Amino acid sequence: MRLRDPKLLRSLMDAQDCSQSNLARQANCSRQFIHMLTTGARRSCSDEVATAIEGALRLLPGTLFAADDLSPSSGLVEVVA
Repeated sequence: MRLRDPKLLRSLMDAQDCSQSNLARQANCSRQFIHMLTTGARRSCSDEVATAIEGALRLLPGTLFAADDLSPSSGLVEVVA
């Protein structure tokens, strides 16, 4: 999953007084990984971590993360029925 906007993640964490450590515990990842997401050093994560982060912040699915592009140009073959 691709993070839509690191600033949005930081703002939502601030609004809920959620520390990087607390969010990392709830999302079952490292504090360093959350830090990388909030700074934009990292822009993607697994579906499970994305779901856990959005759940921990009580957000609707897809608020912070979007599915990775699976277009034919990404190297995957499109099947047409």
